[in-house]
Amino acid sequence: MPQEPEIDIRKFVEYSMNPNHPDNQGNWMAFATLGYDVQAIENQCEKARRSA
Repeated sequence: MPQEPEIDIRKFVEYSMNPNHPDNQGNWMAFATLGYDVQAIENQCEKARRSA
């Protein structure tokens, strides 16, 4: 059976999806453009786990 991918939610919450993080260089805007909701990151991580 294939191994489940592990997603570190902190990378999304604390960095990639955080518009206030000084070093993310607008990463959150790219995710928002793709339809990810920065307010509902936990739901998005679960969605990513299911599609991986």
